[in-house]
Amino acid sequence: MFKPNEFQVQLFEEIFGSTKGKSKITQDLMGVLGCSRASLYRKRTGSTPLTADELVKLANHFSLSIDALRINTEENAQIVVCTTMPPIKQYSDIDFYLENTRKNLELAVQQPDAQLYFTAKELPLYRYMDQPTLSAFRYY
Repeated sequence: MFKPNEFQVQLFEEIFGSTKGKSKITQDLMGVLGCSRASLYRKRTGSTPLTADELVKLANHFSLSIDALRINTEENAQIVVCTTMPPIKQYSDIDFYLENTRKNLELAVQQPDAQLYFTAKELPLYRYMDQPTLSAFRYY
């Protein structure tokens, strides 16, 4: 069975297993991720998830193939990738954002036993829509 942070733990095991100086690699990881020792520990144990940006930074810095680290690829064979949306500058951009999100979600739910994992720097726009006061503040 797939565990959400199993891949993350495996990634850090690969990084630490490929080097001999554990204290040097810890300092290196803190520099690459721009985080404290405590934050790195939480990321390493899987209690705090890595963002997509952090995952790419680690893969590039340590020359790791993210795809090669995947286990049980037959269980996770169907992957739907949602791309980054352009910045919202006009009201018509909001319609485009919502419509594109709806289409991507429709593709995902067509897969049997689909699971959706969402990673973003900020909360998605539609999370504010049921709270008028909060959305007015957010859009300001």
